[in-house]
Amino acid sequence: MVALALLLACGGGAAVFRGTQLADYMPLDPLLRAFYTSDDYANADGYDLVVTRMEPTEITGGFEIVTLEYALTKDDGPEILATVQWSSDSSGIRIHGYGAGSEPATRYATPVLVARQYMQRGESLTTDTDGLSITSTFVDFQACPVPFGVDFDECAHINIDDGDGDPNAGPFYVGEYWLVPRYGVAWMKNTGAAVPWELTDYEQRTEDE
Repeated sequence: MVALALLLACGGGAAVFRGTQLADYMPLDPLLRAFYTSDDYANADGYDLVVTRMEPTEITGGFEIVTLEYALTKDDGPEILATVQWSSDSSGIRIHGYGAGSEPATRYATPVLVARQYMQRGESLTTDTDGLSITSTFVDFQACPVPFGVDFDECAHINIDDGDGDPNAGPFYVGEYWLVPRYGVAWMKNTGAAVPWELTDYEQRTEDE
């Protein structure tokens, strides 16, 4: 399921590989909610992670910015871990704003470029914004077992690093992501997570919504 982009050289020469369109692996439009579980919380009822698309979206600078809320479900109500503003289109994947905990997201002066239009394996991008220096690397395609009845042969593995060397500090979105077409994030090991969060269920909008 690898989305490849080939460019034919002028004069009918050999095809040149431009890279992978990683935005195909981060679909935001159909998403309503995604549900994740982790071995850290496997024996604690009500501690699953729910990622919810918040409405309405916003069109700014030619980007459709989608706000995702990340929350642990608990018996006494959700615990909001973070709010992250994303965009994903043919030009790439970006993070436009961030809020820690229940704080509303604050827009970055410069969006964090997670992936540009085409990315080669091993390629890195660094964005300096609002006192942060965020480096995103398309690591490779790797085996991606996901235990909710859908078999994925490969995940696109992306690492987002804030350079502080501490996996328990920094913005919530910093960490490792394993992406698949149609569903987006299948596994993620972000700030503060000892083991990956694994996708267990997914809700999409219907044509009537």
